[in-house]
Amino acid sequence: MVDARSVFDRMKTQDVVSWSSMILGYAESGRGDTALELLERMRDDGVRPNAVTYLAALKACANFPGDLSKARDVHSGILRSGSESNGFVANALVDLYGKVGSMTQAQLVFDGIAIAHDDAASWNALILGYAEGGDEEQALETFESIERLERSNAVTYLAALKACVNLAGKSPSSSPSSSSPSSTTMISAYVEGGENEQALALFARMELAQIPAPLSPVTYLTALKACANLGALAAGRSIHAKICRRGFESELLVTTALIDFYGRSGSSRDAEAVFDAAAAARDLAMWNALVGAHSHQGKIDRVLDSLQGMEAEQGLRPNRVTFVSILAACGHAGLVDQGRQFFREMRDVYGIVPSEEHISCVVDLLCRANRLDEAVGMLECQRPRPGFVTLMGALGGCRKWGNARVARAVFDLILGLEIPEEDRAAATLLMASVCGEA
Repeated sequence: MVDARSVFDRMKTQDVVSWSSMILGYAESGRGDTALELLERMRDDGVRPNAVTYLAALKACANFPGDLSKARDVHSGILRSGSESNGFVANALVDLYGKVGSMTQAQLVFDGIAIAHDDAASWNALILGYAEGGDEEQALETFESIERLERSNAVTYLAALKACVNLAGKSPSSSPSSSSPSSTTMISAYVEGGENEQALALFARMELAQIPAPLSPVTYLTALKACANLGALAAGRSIHAKICRRGFESELLVTTALIDFYGRSGSSRDAEAVFDAAAAARDLAMWNALVGAHSHQGKIDRVLDSLQGMEAEQGLRPNRVTFVSILAACGHAGLVDQGRQFFREMRDVYGIVPSEEHISCVVDLLCRANRLDEAVGMLECQRPRPGFVTLMGALGGCRKWGNARVARAVFDLILGLEIPEEDRAAATLLMASVCGEA
């Protein structure tokens, strides 16, 4: 920062951009006091801070975890300037108040300024603030709210998972009751965070303490999802038996979850038995679960039979989910031409716009059959361009068949993506491996 400050001090005119850059530089280098001093000088010199300036100043305040006064001073300037209408500034305020230990103020900002920008970022900052401040119950209640609004993302689940971990480390008396929504939310957060064993352990504790009220169907559904993720067939069967004892098996969501669980756990026979028992109430989601169960097992004949059944018996049209399972099954069975035909029908007959998942299935289908030129041709003509995972799958197919020529074309597509450096490094290593083995 010494050289940057020297250049800054020699400038004839110091505009808002140069001031903001210096404030941010000091904030990021851990010199929050100097950054805030510059903010005061900037105002004294008659240069009006903008939203970018205040974002840098808020970052500087984070260098003083227990100092609420500095956060309030900057917040006052934000209110005077009208920058509170900027969504990034609003989210940063919620985050800062959480870091300096004032969740009351964070909640007030969220309810007032940030309510017009209540995207996932502001919710995540609020959840994390409560979790890090020791109020795990409030963190999980906030998590439940964003779940109901369907705005959560991966960071949301990580924040909720932190609350779960903190809560699990406290005494049993501080844990939520087994009948509270927070308990089911904790299981859900564990599952979405990839901690499926922890989810099932919590489910078991909840079962032992289901007083004053028994567990809800939603709790069983979440536990089944954990079993499916683990492929834990025995544990899932045990939960299935408990569902039947509680009389929940007739509920559509529960039936669909059971079919999905058995399919993902390697028992399409059990999946079909659950499906057959629900003959009076079959909807599209349940048919899709059955198609998916057979697809997971690579049973292409049963997949196609189920497709015919859903259309002929109940007049249901396959949707995006159905076609993902069909295309995946064709890939496992090596039915390239039939898979491509289904892809065309999906688009031209059923009017379904192909998603990244559909494209990935067809590319995988072509790569398995060493039709790499067709695969890369499909990738190059897609708009928007396929993502990193799909392209890496194609690059892996090139490695399998030792085709460095097509690999270079796929690698060029990867280089055109805005991806983290670690992903770029992984792609480079795989490309080097293709060239080395070709």
